[in-house]
Amino acid sequence: MIHYYLTVIKAVFIAAVLSFTLSLSAHAVEADGNSAVSQNFKKVGRSLRGVRDAKTAPELLSILQTVRAAVVANKDEVPSFMEAGTPQYQEFQDGLDDAIGRIDKAIALAEADDYDGAIAQFEDVRNARNDYHEKFEIED
Repeated sequence: MIHYYLTVIKAVFIAAVLSFTLSLSAHAVEADGNSAVSQNFKKVGRSLRGVRDAKTAPELLSILQTVRAAVVANKDEVPSFMEAGTPQYQEFQDGLDDAIGRIDKAIALAEADDYDGAIAQFEDVRNARNDYHEKFEIED
C-alpha cells in the first residue's frame, strides 16, 4: 500500500515539475521566441548539434553553410532586448561579424576536405558562441 502512495506522489511531483517547466518555456517563447533573431539562432543551435553526426567534410560543410546563413540573416535584425544604434547593439553586430569570420574559416577547411581542421575550427565557433551568450546573458 505504501508503494502505491509513493508511486502516486512521484507521479504528481513529476507532473508538477513538467507543468512548471512548460510554463517557463512558454513564457520565454512568448517573450522573444517568434522574433526572427530567435528563430535564426534556434536554427544555428539545431545545426551545431548536428555537427556531432557529420562524418565527412562535405557533411560538415553543409551544416556550416546553414549556420552561416542563419548568422548572416541576423545582421539585418534587432533582438527584442536591444535597441538599434546602442553600444550593446554594436557589440551584437561585432559578435555576428566575428562569428561569420570564424565560420568562414571552418568552411574553408571543410571545402579543402580537412575534416579534423574544420572540426577544430568549429569548436572555436562554439566557444565564441558560448562567450557571447555569457556576455549578453542569453540562456540556451
